[in-house]
Amino acid sequence: MEQSNKYYKHGEKQYNLILSTAEKIFVELGIDQVKLSDIVEECGIMRATFYRYFKNKDELLWHIMRKHTSEFFQKLEARIGSSHRSTYDKFESFINLLCEGFETNPNAYLFIDLFKDTYLNATSNQNSALEMPMYEEYDYHPGDTVKIFLDNFYDGSVKDTLDSKITAVSLQYSAITIVCAMAKHTATMPAKYQIETRDLVRFSLNALLESIKP
Repeated sequence: MEQSNKYYKHGEKQYNLILSTAEKIFVELGIDQVKLSDIVEECGIMRATFYRYFKNKDELLWHIMRKHTSEFFQKLEARIGSSHRSTYDKFESFINLLCEGFETNPNAYLFIDLFKDTYLNATSNQNSALEMPMYEEYDYHPGDTVKIFLDNFYDGSVKDTLDSKITAVSLQYSAITIVCAMAKHTATMPAKYQIETRDLVRFSLNALLESIKP
């Protein structure tokens, strides 16, 4: 059992090494410019080792995206908790997590920005052969965040004139778009305006929250 656990931990370590290294290279060079040889060389592994975990570059990209979306959703669920939370509280928790993620790892949003068109195109089809095999049954799935927002939407904590689905989808994607755009300018914004980019992110996302208050 101890030997089996040792090999499991080693495999998990290699898997995470490939994910983090590949993400870094994708952000630096762009997805289309990266070859598998670039990834295995930077990781210091054999190509055969890569194929133990991923069939190809496309599958690797989906695993990176799965890691980001699943980790974020787990944090959101933990933040909201099992007790009843107002619709406004749910949106505020979502916004706060985006801001915190931007402060700790803005490069994650650079990857999401690179991959978002592929993600949206694939996940618009519920039976996508590309997307669904990457996720376990217990994982976050596309649309789960919107479902959380829609549950008991009209509880009095947001404007009752809002369309629930339009609000949930537009706030989610507007917020993510802002964060992804700002992630490209973590150095240029402070240099040009003497304002920290994280403060611009927080202000912009708080403005979205203000727009839904009663």
